[in-house]
Amino acid sequence: MLNKYVSEAEVQLRTENEELQQRLAEAEETLYAIRNGEVDAIVVSGTEGSRIFSLTSAETPYRVIIEEMSEGAVIVSANGVVLYCNRRFAGLVSIAQELIVGSLFNQFFPKSDIQKCHDLLQAGLKGKTVGELTFKKTIILNPSICNFH
Repeated sequence: MLNKYVSEAEVQLRTENEELQQRLAEAEETLYAIRNGEVDAIVVSGTEGSRIFSLTSAETPYRVIIEEMSEGAVIVSANGVVLYCNRRFAGLVSIAQELIVGSLFNQFFPKSDIQKCHDLLQAGLKGKTVGELTFKKTIILNPSICNFH
């Protein structure tokens, strides 16, 4: 009787183990597909019905617009460091994007406009603002030209 009980428990454990291994393999395949961009969305069924979760970011269309527009675009930190620029901005200043990111934004303007640049950035921290600045003709990137405070 004891052997029968042990073998039934063993059979049950092996069956559960096989089911768990199969579920793990499916989960790993799903994660692999998500990581490799093979999945656009996930459908999850719940008590309120099915819900669709998109894996593409809502920012994607905006990023495409910013990258493809004919105007230069720059994202600048509060202390004046360039965090991002689009290809058009890089073209306007004739410097590769990867060299612009991490540099000080004020380096792109003549000394006479540095205060105007600073004021425009400070106004931007408080809300929407508009301004116009003129680029230097020759720009040599130097992280210590003029720091914002």
